[in-house]
Amino acid sequence: RVPGLEPRGALWVEVMVGDTPVQIINTHLGLVPQEQKRQAAALLGEHWMASDAWTAPGVLLGDFNASPYSATYRMLCAALRDAQTPSGTWLRPATATFPSSFPFMRIDHVFLTKGLETVSVRSPYDSRARAASDHLPLVVDLEITAANVPAAAAAARPGEPDPA
Repeated sequence: RVPGLEPRGALWVEVMVGDTPVQIINTHLGLVPQEQKRQAAALLGEHWMASDAWTAPGVLLGDFNASPYSATYRMLCAALRDAQTPSGTWLRPATATFPSSFPFMRIDHVFLTKGLETVSVRSPYDSRARAASDHLPLVVDLEITAANVPAAAAAARPGEPDPA
């Protein structure tokens, strides 16, 4: 915690998709870039994604308050793949979600480990979605391509073949 700044947190759950356990971390990072970098480093660290309990496939998602041009985003992309990065299964341009009244910024992200591929991305832009939050929802449909990859091999770097 940094005095004077809003407390932030993350939630880690494991859900079963058929017989495959999928790790999911949802977070909301702070507004100050230095704070964001410390929070991202903590998520990538030994108590979270560098833990033996973290196995692929895995998803890190939420409001990162960080654009693709930020150091925080680049730090996360060094370890994970942005679900909206063009790949063999996803070729469309990225979807902006902020502010909900006129979305032009990408500060909400879904990052993936190996073992997951993007099938579709959408952001509902109806009156209820715009009224519910200052961010639009970011909906990413995924396909599981591999399971139970150890954390050390779970990082999904663009252009690297999936070992599974």
